Amino acid sequence: MSAEQLHNLIEEEVHAAFEAEMSNTRQTVREAVEEALEESNRSMGITANVNTIMAVTGVIMWWRGVDGLLGILLEDSLEGYVACTVFGYAIGTIIRQLKLPVVEGGPGPF
Repeated sequence: MSAEQLHNLIEEEVHAAFEAEMSNTRQTVREAVEEALEESNRSMGITANVNTIMAVTGVIMWWRGVDGLLGILLEDSLEGYVACTVFGYAIGTIIRQLKLPVVEGGPGPF
């Protein structure tokens, strides 16, 4: 076997191995994308919408309760508003400094 024939044989084998690996990679990526899309479709059904509405309602009710209690305790004074602002900012700063896991959403002060 000549050097040129050996070179061609090696080139063909490398090319075949590369094509087989690329085919496997494409199939793996395709399966991963399809699985992610299926999971996404499952999680975005009516249950997710109901859970979101329940969570938003709970947050609004909790905030109304906190606001009402603070209004009674601090008597709607300037000092009360300043205290709440400072306390809220301190909580946000502590969460950020300790790198506690929180839900990430849109832009915010923290």
